[in-house]
Amino acid sequence: MVASGTADETRAMGDPSRHVEGCAACRAVQRYVTDVLGRGDVGAISELFRADYRDHTAPPGSSPGVQGVHQMLADLGEGLDHTAFHIERLFCDGDTVAYRVYATGTRSSWTRAGVLRPGVVVGQVVGMFRIEDGLLCEHWGRWALEQM
Repeated sequence: MVASGTADETRAMGDPSRHVEGCAACRAVQRYVTDVLGRGDVGAISELFRADYRDHTAPPGSSPGVQGVHQMLADLGEGLDHTAFHIERLFCDGDTVAYRVYATGTRSSWTRAGVLRPGVVVGQVVGMFRIEDGLLCEHWGRWALEQM
């Protein structure tokens, strides 16, 4: 998985790095996108998330807390090839970071839940994280994935 686009893609979507300078909360969310989603770095989860993390919009049946992040990452990586996540927008207001991420990739097999079939997948992730003590502690968001 790849987390950042080309320089032309970054300019076309706005440079998210301009919002990150000097903002520890934005840097935590940016690292979540690049390291956890983009690279599948499971080790970064314990460095970025509070032990009592809560996802207010997790799908039904998801494991609670940090275990749910591990589950989401495993489900996301299942059968995906050549996946890229591009931060389109990243804004911080105090302890809250709002973001919009564009995702592209190809799926080589059906998901376990039978939700996505093989083929090209594109989508957006829009959400907010609340940050406490430099760690991600709450999330509200929505994935919108389409198949081509």
